[in-house]
Amino acid sequence: MKKSFLSLLLACLPLLVSASVKIGSLYYNLEASGKTAEVAVYPDERYAGDITIPAEVTYGGTTYRVTAVASRAFWSCTELTSLVLPESVTSIGSYAFQYCEKLSRVNIPSGLTRIENGTFYGCKRLPSAIIPQGITVIGEEAFWDCGGVQTLVIPEGVTQIGASAFLACTQLTSLKIPASVVSIGENAFADEGALTSIVVDEDNRFYDSRDRCNALIETATNTLLTGCMNTIIPEGITSLADNSFDGCVQLKRITIPRSVKRIGRAAFDNCVSLESIIIPDGVEQLGAFAFFYCQKLKKLHIPEGVKVIEESICLYCESLESVTIPTTATTVEDSPFPGNVKDIYCFAAVPPRSTWGSTITIQPYEEIDGRYVFPATLHVPVASVDAYKTCSDGWQEFQSIIPLTTEETGIQERTERRLAQSAEWYTIDGRAITGRPTSAGIFIRKGADGTVKKYFHER
Repeated sequence: MKKSFLSLLLACLPLLVSASVKIGSLYYNLEASGKTAEVAVYPDERYAGDITIPAEVTYGGTTYRVTAVASRAFWSCTELTSLVLPESVTSIGSYAFQYCEKLSRVNIPSGLTRIENGTFYGCKRLPSAIIPQGITVIGEEAFWDCGGVQTLVIPEGVTQIGASAFLACTQLTSLKIPASVVSIGENAFADEGALTSIVVDEDNRFYDSRDRCNALIETATNTLLTGCMNTIIPEGITSLADNSFDGCVQLKRITIPRSVKRIGRAAFDNCVSLESIIIPDGVEQLGAFAFFYCQKLKKLHIPEGVKVIEESICLYCESLESVTIPTTATTVEDSPFPGNVKDIYCFAAVPPRSTWGSTITIQPYEEIDGRYVFPATLHVPVASVDAYKTCSDGWQEFQSIIPLTTEETGIQERTERRLAQSAEWYTIDGRAITGRPTSAGIFIRKGADGTVKKYFHER
């Protein structure tokens, strides 16, 4: 009986030793069979001050090698100021140092191969992120909201950078991507307000910064993932990714090349210094919140080709005076315009369907003769004025709805049956059409004598 009890006790010993125990000022999870220790969560309080983790600890006469830091071990230790990790550590769990807001010094041991998800999330006082050789994966949100990071070194050998890995590192000034990187997640470098330089190693087969454009581009799709204040978007780019220039607070002006077909969601969100953006006809999609909070933008020309004016596309653009809506627009989603806009020039012959419902969801309203109206002037094709005034999609809520003038449209006259059939006709963005226009809108006619005019065609 005694022998059986002793055997049972010995069998349970690894479980007993593996419980969290306090050694010195730190708690550890001890693993008896391998004689290893993992720094654990402080059960009742939070670690604080300057901490040095030893390479070995002794408990119950047995020495354990410290090889790991548990997930969330130092979570929300807001008074932790510095941390020295021994080279024996080969694993740091996810979100291990999340919200250590005063942590200003920490080393990453050379034995690590991964920086897990959220490891340094919200460590606002870290001055740098020096990734050591040997790391192959930087996890999602690994350095999100590390607003103090000014220096970032990503070594050759890193193959994956997770989504939002360096999101909101607002003091980061330069970015270099090595040749080894094969995967970069969404918004990995979004909201980098101080970025002035972006360079991708010329030997990288998946990403590039062609023509010294100061941008991070996904080569296979010609998608610009991240830009900065000095970016020149190269011809050949077909898409600006969601949040691609988000938070570029020093960006003042930019030109979109004709090759671009899509401008993603929140692409220029919070570009508070943006004064001018040139968008060519041919862009087919402008994502929701694309120019949200661009406080200095005065004019927005939505190009021919865009069919849907997505949600809050230029909301909180406090200096915006005018918006131009193309003939191709068929739908306008919720809260598209800021209350301070003075003039909206809508070239669509048929009032675009809106998701406003029966009232416009923009402030401020003005009360006139017992009804609330949007205090801006809506300029529409002359033949469509009554349609806009009587529609139930919210357009009728504008204080003033007036015809577009020849000066505003560049249209010399309307199409007439007597116009020669031999003339060449083009859409407003330059695409040739067969025969005469059959749909409503603005078209370009090149006559037999070489003259070129714009015409408005009523369906």
